[in-house]
Amino acid sequence: MDLRKKVVTTGLTASLLASLIATTFAGTALAATTATVPANTVGDFSATAVSLGQVSFPAGSTDISTTGLLVATLPAGYSWATAGTITTTETGTGFVVADGTMAGGSTVTFAVTAVPTVTMGASLAFSGASVQGSGGAVSGNVVLTFGGTWTGGSLSVATVSTGFLNGPYGTAIPYRTNVTTRPADGVSFIDLEFQTTTSHAITTASVSGGTFIGGSGAFAAKTGTSISLVPGAIAAGSHLFLASTTAGTANVTVAYSDGTATTDSITPFTFTTPAQGNSGGQGGRDHDRGKGHGARKVGFYQNPTWSCATGGQPVTGAETFGFAILNTTGHKTLNVNVVLKGAAPNVAYDVFVYQEPGACSPTKQGTLTTDTSGNGHGHFRLPIVSGAKHYSVTAVGGGGILATRAASLTVNGK
Repeated sequence: MDLRKKVVTTGLTASLLASLIATTFAGTALAATTATVPANTVGDFSATAVSLGQVSFPAGSTDISTTGLLVATLPAGYSWATAGTITTTETGTGFVVADGTMAGGSTVTFAVTAVPTVTMGASLAFSGASVQGSGGAVSGNVVLTFGGTWTGGSLSVATVSTGFLNGPYGTAIPYRTNVTTRPADGVSFIDLEFQTTTSHAITTASVSGGTFIGGSGAFAAKTGTSISLVPGAIAAGSHLFLASTTAGTANVTVAYSDGTATTDSITPFTFTTPAQGNSGGQGGRDHDRGKGHGARKVGFYQNPTWSCATGGQPVTGAETFGFAILNTTGHKTLNVNVVLKGAAPNVAYDVFVYQEPGACSPTKQGTLTTDTSGNGHGHFRLPIVSGAKHYSVTAVGGGGILATRAASLTVNGK
């Protein structure tokens, strides 16, 4: 009896995680089965499309020999979208599997109404799955079982992770972070993600050894070393960005008040001395293409050394992840056309534009979302700051930063 099976990815994914599943049965010689499953980064508090791997049943397999239910179960801390359909596509003589209905919760069921002919083999593919994370979700496998017990063991058909693996810190006002250390370059930031519910209202968030450089939700446009949120409402999934220009430890203090000021958490994070950039050589070239005095094309590099005057400074041989075209219109407006290529898949990137001198604090211009191949496009317009001569762009998302070198542009012939 041959119960071997293989999970393969559907389509192209930018990141794949190989998981080895070994099955052993007394009296039956079975080889270890390799399952290659898509790795997905999902959104907290909002549903995100994810890829599930295709299941292949070789000829002779009796893994599914009766009708029943296939069950796809998420790891702890994740739930399926509250509405929608996961569509199944079957190949193989007589193999029929109904679509699955998402309605929140950790499981989706698929009714097997006709089994495949064992002499022919079969496959089962999925599309339309959507998952969201919650407080405390880390990472794990999406597991497929048949009738509660798959013959020979369950199958992993995907992995999911929110990208926020550290924490939670605090108890009254819990938050997590994507990383615990960053270069001390003033732009590479640690993302503090606050949870959906808190038992108290936050009054202040302060930091020594670093600076908050903005955020989202309750922390939108909040900058500096101390932030007040009185009366303290925190929107679900609010983010606060922490950066530093000085290597060392940055201590973040979160406090609340129920009549008496109370410290809920003091959390240390590390900022390291940035590696020296290379403005020359192959890594320093981003293949800028001038288009007259008012337009330049500059490439995106991943987590480069950065300053406002120079933008991102790549190391030798650094890979590019798309480009930005910066164009001055002659009407005190800067057009920024962002094209990401091969970046993190299915990720919402926040786009920031820097003007030097005059506007070196990050100003979010908007968001673009990449597809399953990590490609995305966005167009942004913003006023040119008087006296600015150097312009650079960053795209922030997926736990990393893509940055261009600074382009020097002429405005109105000056």
